[in-house]
Amino acid sequence: MSIDPMQLPSLNLDPVPDEWPFSIDAKASAVLALFMLDHEQRPCLLFTRRASEMRSHAGQVGFPGGRREVYDVNPAATALREAYEEIGLIEHTVTVLGMSKPLRSIDSKPVLPIVATTDALLSQLKPNPDEVAEIFLVPWTALTQAHRTVVRFNIFGKWRETPFYEANGHNIWGLTAWMVEQLSLRE
Repeated sequence: MSIDPMQLPSLNLDPVPDEWPFSIDAKASAVLALFMLDHEQRPCLLFTRRASEMRSHAGQVGFPGGRREVYDVNPAATALREAYEEIGLIEHTVTVLGMSKPLRSIDSKPVLPIVATTDALLSQLKPNPDEVAEIFLVPWTALTQAHRTVVRFNIFGKWRETPFYEANGHNIWGLTAWMVEQLSLRE
């Protein structure tokens, strides 16, 4: 069963460029902010918890995605390729809606959030155990401003603030929480 667009919040998205912008860093990344229905037919955002053996961001929650490859024609191709590699998401089940504003990672690399829906079911997805420990869904209504707090943390000797959401026993913070923030989810 597919998501009825009327079930989704109003999203202010830009179109996905046909190709990676020439001026963007070759080490840029794209992630997939994917809406899908849960077993109760509620529209949710899909998240992954990274495997604890990963070199970077081990055990953290995020969207599927990763660094662009030279053969990825555009940011959507990168996000979809990475989602297939990480969770087995089949591209033809995905409808790309657009892109929210690029953000910078802690190492200043651009990350482009691609927003999409899928007809796939969570039970059809299989985490790649080398990269993903868990796949889970969070109803978008649990990610609104009413459910948001702010946390402060110190990294590399500098204090920072980030939006923070606690959902389904998981902590969503950092760049992923900033991406959720950009979606401006409102009930």
